[in-house]
Amino acid sequence: MELPSSEALRERYRTLVPAAFFQELERECQCSERGIYVPQVVIWLMLRQQLFGHGTLAEAVQQVVLGQPGSLLPKHKRVREGTVSSRTGAYSQARKRLPVALLERVAQRIVEETWKPPQDAARAAGVYLMDGSGLVLPHTPELAREFPPATNQHGVSHWPVMRIVVAHHLVSGAAVQPCWGPMFGKKAVSEQSLSEQLFQRLPRQSTVVADRNFGVFSVAFAAHGQGHCVVVRMTKARAQRVMGGSLPKRKTDSPVEWKPSRDDRRAHPTIPPDACLRGRLIIRHLKRHGQMMVLYLFTTAQLPANEIVELYGRRWNIETDLRSLKQMVRWGQVRSLSTDGDQGTD
Repeated sequence: MELPSSEALRERYRTLVPAAFFQELERECQCSERGIYVPQVVIWLMLRQQLFGHGTLAEAVQQVVLGQPGSLLPKHKRVREGTVSSRTGAYSQARKRLPVALLERVAQRIVEETWKPPQDAARAAGVYLMDGSGLVLPHTPELAREFPPATNQHGVSHWPVMRIVVAHHLVSGAAVQPCWGPMFGKKAVSEQSLSEQLFQRLPRQSTVVADRNFGVFSVAFAAHGQGHCVVVRMTKARAQRVMGGSLPKRKTDSPVEWKPSRDDRRAHPTIPPDACLRGRLIIRHLKRHGQMMVLYLFTTAQLPANEIVELYGRRWNIETDLRSLKQMVRWGQVRSLSTDGDQGTD
């Protein structure tokens, strides 16, 4: 898998978030930038730095000097005359002035425009594949405080670590704005708690597909509360409890009522006393890598069992998506030096 050319991605970016959208957004965010480095140009340069590995500010500014952003550049006198300075100060300051709210709106716009499904993909239009991962951060006092490094019997590690949960749209592959928090320390957050935040960012009546790490009552109940359907894998012990103590030895598609256990209530005291999820437990015996495995799936979706199993099988896509993000766009190690996204002035 290879990235498209810089020119192709730039035009795609311009189509997804046109100048008119930025003008409206700047009015809403009360961000009236003037000069060469307007938000549309700045965000493209930041994307290009990350996507193509040219991380320095000097290289980004050189693109502007050469006129490479093309149609994104404003009608500025220095642009017309070809006298844009190669100094990085103006670009650096423009990045720091970008409101977080504006960046989030641009990211959301890109996702929404990207995930519009073709007409023949209506059934899968609202399906999201969810998974979690860890990202290594640069070691700065601020990041080490907010995202403590791992510890073991030998002491404290060097690198701060962020836990992140992502939901990828099944049809387009676009990632919803993720949720994150510290992986270690007193304020460490679990993937399950982050997933509950992520459900609020999905369109209503979506279908969430997730592995057994998310196959717990609190996650499924939170998704249901946001109006979503779930397809989650369960452990054998949890499936056995939901089935009332015994599991069939053949494939099955049985209606079940999933109620929280004492441990669920202890960990999540806000769960209502009468909380209950009505759905189906689907059990399938599959052969994988020459060995038999048993799949326990709980779902609230109204689809045939074979389609539910096939849908869960496509969850592997998010594994490869996350791997691609880490390898191709160097997402495995975030370059920000502070919690507000500052990447230095190199």
